[in-house]
Amino acid sequence: MILGSALVWFAIYIYYALHGEAKVAAVAFKSHLLASVELLLFILVSSMTRLNAMEERGISTLLVWQNKIMSFHKFFSFAVPCLVNFLLPCSRHAFFHPQKKHLLLPPAHWASP
Repeated sequence: MILGSALVWFAIYIYYALHGEAKVAAVAFKSHLLASVELLLFILVSSMTRLNAMEERGISTLLVWQNKIMSFHKFFSFAVPCLVNFLLPCSRHAFFHPQKKHLLLPPAHWASP
């Protein structure tokens, strides 16, 4: 994604340079580069925070019930949000991109291109 945006900005810069306005493109590039770096750092920090939290807990959803750490009812209230977090994006993707092949369905169910 970063390489793609760099190629787009390179094309924009070449276009503006050919039309004598390279300075305008450079200023816009610096502004967008700063915004992209801020977003990348935010994603990096939030990912590391989530990984550290998971590492501190040291338990997965299914192991909690199998090791009898909690009752089935508590496990159910714990597992349902995990399933929703997985199924919601998958169903949204399947709805908005029906022509693409989905890994959850066997090849016989894949839509033809």
